[in-house]
Amino acid sequence: MSIISFRKGITVLAAAAMCLTFSTAAAQQRRTLTVEESVRLGLDNSKQIYSSKSAVQAADARVNEIGASRLPSLKFTGGYTRLSDVPATAFSVPGFDQSIELSPSILNNYVMRLTLQQTVFTGFQLENSQKSAEYSVQAAEKEVNAAEINQAYSVKAAYWSLYRAIEVKKLNEENVQQVQAHLQHVKTLTEHGVAQNNDVLRVQVQLSDAQFRRLDAENNVRMAMVNLNNLLGLPLSTELELASQIGSPVDEIPALEESINKSLTTRPDASAMQYRVQAGKAGVDAAKGGWYPQVFLSANYNYNRPNSRIFPTKDEFRDTWDIGVSVSFDVWNWRTTTYKTTQAEAQLAQAEYSLGLIRDGISVEITQSWISLRQARERIAVAKTGVDQAEESMRTINESYKNGAALNTDVLDAQVALLQSKTNYTTALVDYELARVRLRKAVGDE
Repeated sequence: MSIISFRKGITVLAAAAMCLTFSTAAAQQRRTLTVEESVRLGLDNSKQIYSSKSAVQAADARVNEIGASRLPSLKFTGGYTRLSDVPATAFSVPGFDQSIELSPSILNNYVMRLTLQQTVFTGFQLENSQKSAEYSVQAAEKEVNAAEINQAYSVKAAYWSLYRAIEVKKLNEENVQQVQAHLQHVKTLTEHGVAQNNDVLRVQVQLSDAQFRRLDAENNVRMAMVNLNNLLGLPLSTELELASQIGSPVDEIPALEESINKSLTTRPDASAMQYRVQAGKAGVDAAKGGWYPQVFLSANYNYNRPNSRIFPTKDEFRDTWDIGVSVSFDVWNWRTTTYKTTQAEAQLAQAEYSLGLIRDGISVEITQSWISLRQARERIAVAKTGVDQAEESMRTINESYKNGAALNTDVLDAQVALLQSKTNYTTALVDYELARVRLRKAVGDE
């Protein structure tokens, strides 16, 4: 078996397998989406965004927890104790036959207490802890915005990547049809003795290569579609039809310095880290509160049986109350407060360095995206010129071949050049769109 026959067989088998795949997928779900609809769907189904929103809920609950600890607390305690039997406390009085019992032996003891406590002063620990928690909520909210921007960019990038794969597939299908048409023409010339069998073989080899490229293009479409389906939260086998088209390149590109300056206020990840820094500062102040005394106001209502404050002791429920102020101060705690303060200061420094890294990274990302956008716009014009030249070359060579003034290899070379030039143009258009959305993402726009 010749190499050409073997490659033909492989091509037929691969084409049959691909047809079977598409016939199976045809019975599956189909969906037509614009890029805007895709973004909305991607945001609605993003697990990362839901995770970030859960972090906001946790941070908000922490604020409420600290706020509640600054309010009066009311606690009820109750208990029962069974005592061992001991003789009652009594004494005798001269001249009396019976002794006087001072403290009877009461074996069953019941205790019920309501305690009201109000924090008066904690060295500003609660105030600063609440402030730190509030900054953490704001940071978490900004991180949700950052996750939304990243998800929107990922969806757009996947959408236009699928668009490019589909367009390249169309170009390869068009190329296969051109080679097939040329093969029929060469066979006709061969039958009339104008062309040689070697010319037919050359075209058949070209057709085999074109069919292999088409199969690769079809596989790229499937892979890109799976990636987009995954981002949208759709079944991976969903057949997507893209309704949006690549628009005309925008003539005006924002100035580099303008984009960088804008990002300082629009990038949510930078804003989130700024709030983390503020939370770290409040955390340091809260840790230093351990150097101050703690002051609490408390009141108790007791309903006990027996009540030890009432004399003589009786086996019955009696109520009493008390109110007071307590002050505590850590005279020596093995430098626990120092360690807590050092830890908080280190966390603050980490947040400040992270903020600096984010700002540096933003500048690099915007600069790279801006350069890529300019280059992509320039490549569109060059690629369009290449398509015009390749089409004219193809037309001229076809006419020359029909008139016997060009070789079969010239036609084949012209077909390959036309396919490559159209592929370059499609790639340039998609690269421009990707560069445009990448710059918007780098600046902090959806």
